[in-house]
Amino acid sequence: MLFETKVWDSIEARIEAYLKSCAASDAPISIDPFLPKESGSLRNLAIVELAKIEMESQFELGLCPSASEYLIRYPELGECTGGIPLDLVIEEVRIRMTTDSFLLSDFENLYPQHASAVRGFFSRTTGGSMSGSRSLTKVARLFQIGETFEDFEIVKQLGSGAFAKVYLVRQATMQRMVALKVSADVGDEAKTLAHLDHPNIVRVYDVRCRSEEKLRLLSMQYLPGGTLADVIHVAKSKLTSELSGQTILESVDKELLEVGMPTPEESTRRLYLAKMSWGEAIGEIGIQLADALDYAHRLQVLHRDIKPANILLNAEGLVKLADFNIAFSGQWSGSTASSYFGGSLIYMSPEQLQVMSWTDSLMAEELDERSDIFSLAVVLWELLTLQRPWPNDKVRQDLGMTIEELSRRRRELPPQLPKDFVPDVKGSRILECLKLALISDRNQRISTASALAGQLRLCAAPLAWRLLHPFDNVWSRNACRFATLVSMVIVFVPNALAGAFNYHYNLAWLTTRHSESHSVLINISVLMNCLSFGLGGVIFLLFVYPVTRAIGRRIVQDRAKDSTNLERVMPLGHVASLFGLTLWFIAGVLFPVLLSVNVADFDFQDAIHFFLSLAICGAVAVSYPFLGMSFLAVRCWYGAMSGQQLRDDAFRERGRRLMRWCDLYLQAAAFVPLSGLAMLLMQSAPLRPALIFLVIASAFGLFLAIRVHRTIQSSLDALYPVLSPSAH
Repeated sequence: MLFETKVWDSIEARIEAYLKSCAASDAPISIDPFLPKESGSLRNLAIVELAKIEMESQFELGLCPSASEYLIRYPELGECTGGIPLDLVIEEVRIRMTTDSFLLSDFENLYPQHASAVRGFFSRTTGGSMSGSRSLTKVARLFQIGETFEDFEIVKQLGSGAFAKVYLVRQATMQRMVALKVSADVGDEAKTLAHLDHPNIVRVYDVRCRSEEKLRLLSMQYLPGGTLADVIHVAKSKLTSELSGQTILESVDKELLEVGMPTPEESTRRLYLAKMSWGEAIGEIGIQLADALDYAHRLQVLHRDIKPANILLNAEGLVKLADFNIAFSGQWSGSTASSYFGGSLIYMSPEQLQVMSWTDSLMAEELDERSDIFSLAVVLWELLTLQRPWPNDKVRQDLGMTIEELSRRRRELPPQLPKDFVPDVKGSRILECLKLALISDRNQRISTASALAGQLRLCAAPLAWRLLHPFDNVWSRNACRFATLVSMVIVFVPNALAGAFNYHYNLAWLTTRHSESHSVLINISVLMNCLSFGLGGVIFLLFVYPVTRAIGRRIVQDRAKDSTNLERVMPLGHVASLFGLTLWFIAGVLFPVLLSVNVADFDFQDAIHFFLSLAICGAVAVSYPFLGMSFLAVRCWYGAMSGQQLRDDAFRERGRRLMRWCDLYLQAAAFVPLSGLAMLLMQSAPLRPALIFLVIASAFGLFLAIRVHRTIQSSLDALYPVLSPSAH
């Protein structure tokens, strides 16, 4: 067995060389000169991969190639695999399916050991319709450097692979440089891709067909900054401590120099990237790509071949995802020569490997966005650590055995970190996030690209991370554990303090004006407190307790999202203010009425006095509970109830609405010391002690209210980009 990196590189180089030779010759080219001389796994794999291309080339020339012929030419294939390799059998079936003489039973009888795999392949190819040849050896003769056809002038070849060739061309009518991809005119994917419009997806400008050659021409956005594969190559040449966002720019500048393009001057984007740490830069790349995938998935477009070579960079260092369900080649390719080697197996999800095995019951149509998420996570892991999560994947004697080996490792082994890799805080968070996207069972994996983008945004936002991980902090954890008790304190204490002030202040007033009514005030106060606090307690039990009880339970429950109670967390401040409003509205109506009935000389001046005192107490009773409950809802309880499900499209609007109410209640809190100060200047000496206490206490309370208001605003600002990012 050999390590995958050396094998992939070696086989790709041999296939590229073989394709170039085929393009330069009209006669069939033997694969023998391109095979390794030494026997072993590398030679056996090279025979299989090159033989598949040779078989198709022979078929294009009118010959009828057979997989069994290669067992005669290269008997070592049978010695190591126990028979004809499945890859060659499938390739022969694929080729023969385009002929009228094809019979499935012939292949089942000819290759009985592979009968089930042949039936599986046949059932997954839409009844055997295989139109269009993948070989493009004749393209090199049709599109020569310097030639002009239609409004395209070919400048240079950017890449070449088994499925396509990509050229840098000058489009005369639009006066621009574009990348022109030439491939077989098969399928409708190009029409879909032409409608993808996202800042992190390579834009397809135009789709044309040359019916006489059965070719498709895609003109696309030209990005001269290389690929993430180039970034990884540059990063591996540096010490870990030297890596930063500047490393990405170094790779981009190197590619710009090779194509003779200048480096952008005074670029805000490049300055921003250069100042980033390595973890921050990889996190931002991940966010961009996850957003791109989310956009494509929403349009029901899957990628299925995400790897560093398919992620391009512009001169500003902005990444763009290329090749959705179609094949690029070379520098631009999602189907370089290695595509014949299984289509980037090392970046495939376990379920995609199942589809590749042909013997598994899973169909390609059953793959979904979770497969793309897995592949993207592999790429980001490799970028961050410069090592794939399953390093040193072994290559077996043929593709089928290799797929089986890769599948086993992904099922049985967790992602591996390099021994000398010590991530920083943000890097550690990103790795924990990627582990959720690298779970072998797709039902347990991060299910959407939007969720992955949210998790990566969270990794880059320390405050948002703390807010959505309240159980990691002692005080936040206790605020969740004892949510009911804490909310009772926040609601009842301001009301109790307001009630105490109201009693002493009004007692001093009545003692001065109606000395005989002391006992009347006590009796009415006891009655009002029992009535008001009793009704307020009912409101609390009905509206607050179910939510706070659910929050407290989150300590011992799993972190799955609780949608029902989550929607009730943010309005808890309104419920708390309703509690105070109910208490003081009842008091404001009944208190003067009861006093007027029981105090003989109760007059209009007394009524105005009680109205003002109750208004002040009401401002205390509604403003401070609202701000206190809203503070805890944003700082602790929302994160506890969300279960870290980082997509809440309504959060931004709810947050803005909450801040408008916070502004209103902050004004109510400011009303208290200002009113107390005004009353202090107008009232007589017996009333002043209570008013002095009111002014001092409410001024201190206003200071705290302002701090709480600012904290709520900063917390919401930190959560907006994570929970409700702006649409592209």
